[in-house]
Amino acid sequence: FFDALWQRASIQVRIIGPAGNALIFATYLAPYIFISIFLIVERIRFKFSKLQTILIAVCGAIITVGILLTQLRSSYLGIVLGVVVGAAGYFVTTHQSAQPRRSFKKIISVSAIVIACCVGVIVFVRVLHIGEGRLTFNATSLATLKTRFINWNIALHAIREHPIFGVGWENYRTVADKMFDPHLAQYSYYETRIDKPHNAFLEVWVTLGTVGLMIYLALIGVVIATVWRLYKRGALTAAGCWSIVGFFVAYHAQNFFAFDTPQTVFTQ
Repeated sequence: FFDALWQRASIQVRIIGPAGNALIFATYLAPYIFISIFLIVERIRFKFSKLQTILIAVCGAIITVGILLTQLRSSYLGIVLGVVVGAAGYFVTTHQSAQPRRSFKKIISVSAIVIACCVGVIVFVRVLHIGEGRLTFNATSLATLKTRFINWNIALHAIREHPIFGVGWENYRTVADKMFDPHLAQYSYYETRIDKPHNAFLEVWVTLGTVGLMIYLALIGVVIATVWRLYKRGALTAAGCWSIVGFFVAYHAQNFFAFDTPQTVFTQ
């Protein structure tokens, strides 16, 4: 991790991490922000000392800096959605508590910090002209987004041909070669080497079929329901419950434009 940060400081490009891919690095790191939040809000239950809590917060801050320097837009989106859903859920759950105003202030504070970070990153990139300018709106920055849509269209065509059980795990490359869209070369030659549709849900659907997708969605639902039951039983605080929910929202929101890897699966 620190080697990647040193790389960023040395050659002034987006950090890509040990795997050599900014997407893999950012999607691996993003969930740890919510793990840090969970450990902090549940610090009393885990009997953390004040020093341990501070160290967890510092680690979360370092991880956040690492994600910001990857300039990965899907992770930014996932983190923002995760925080918004988590904060909103926490507020709705605790609005009848004895101190609703205090809860509201906490949510406003967290939301303000997230918005400030997002605005700061955009200003950092656009004003100081650091990195590839991936957060600016121009033909270059939008090229990868257009290739995502083309890949999604390829995946949807493959699903129509194999709707029930799919084409088999890790076989997307085969159907992508079969249904290759030459328009990909118009935006990026790198994107013509297709092995993933850059959408975890579409990847599950095209490789495991509708049956696999339903199982995948059911697993997500079971996990969320289990977290909610733990909260109802008192095994989790409201803040702990919604930080876990925020974790899953962030993870799957970023995976809507990315994909699972051994590194990200390990995070779960």
